[in-house]
Amino acid sequence: MFFSGLIDKYDPDLIRETRQVSKHLDSFLHPEEVADSTRSIVGVAGAIAVLHLVLLWAAKRRPSGKKCDGGGISSDEGRRAASVAAWKDSHQLTNLIVNLILGCLGTYYQIFHIPRHASTTDKIVGYEHMKFFAIGQLGYQLWALPIGAFFIREPREMIVHHLAVMCVAQFGAFYHCGFRYFHPFFFGVVELSSVPLSIMNSFKNNDHLISAHPLMYRAVRLVFGVTFLLVRVVFWTPVYWNFFAIGMTILYESELGIILQILFSAFFCAGMVLTMLQYYWAGKVISGLIRGSKRKLQ
Repeated sequence: MFFSGLIDKYDPDLIRETRQVSKHLDSFLHPEEVADSTRSIVGVAGAIAVLHLVLLWAAKRRPSGKKCDGGGISSDEGRRAASVAAWKDSHQLTNLIVNLILGCLGTYYQIFHIPRHASTTDKIVGYEHMKFFAIGQLGYQLWALPIGAFFIREPREMIVHHLAVMCVAQFGAFYHCGFRYFHPFFFGVVELSSVPLSIMNSFKNNDHLISAHPLMYRAVRLVFGVTFLLVRVVFWTPVYWNFFAIGMTILYESELGIILQILFSAFFCAGMVLTMLQYYWAGKVISGLIRGSKRKLQ
């Protein structure tokens, strides 16, 4: 089974193993590894920013098609509208490329590199070679957060999503207890649903495409809805609660100082926030699918 290594039954050794690894909970990775992670995160963010700037430049060179009544030159309002459209289109295309890469990598590693069964100890402190997923997500979010907040004006829940992902991913990039066993799924596989989302948003940002290709738009909406519900609800739920059970055992069974209690509480609260956001968006997806079905019947 694809996710049998992540979705476990009750582990009677959970408490014993979390106590054994408690000595790792208050330690960062080796300073050289921390420095390497930091450089890699900045490098990923920079590479994505360069990609976005290239796509933005290309989008701004497109003919806008908005002319004023008197002459053949676009009005100020038309130029502003064209600039906004270029930002949105380049943003969605950048998201599509990054999420496609993360999704494909996550699926590959989930199938071929994550064992079907792993000890609780390995889930908490093992699989350091999966750290690059956390690095990739942190770099991605470092680009996405300012772009979404100041240029695209994303909804508040998306800004919360960016911050929560960064809070969770920083443990995988810098701490011994990084829960890197779960990285290919949470930081990779789930991004597959964001690929059709980017295509769907591109349609919404360009109404003429919906009019020109209505069947394609409906197909993309359906693919997104099914993929989102499958990956971010059906698969996400049991995987997350396995992760949550280990986390709560660490908090209540390990002797942590007040600072570590705060850090770990924030870590697991961020995971809970991400889960609640998946369910919130799932409700909107289901409502959209139902409305689309009703319109089709009418």
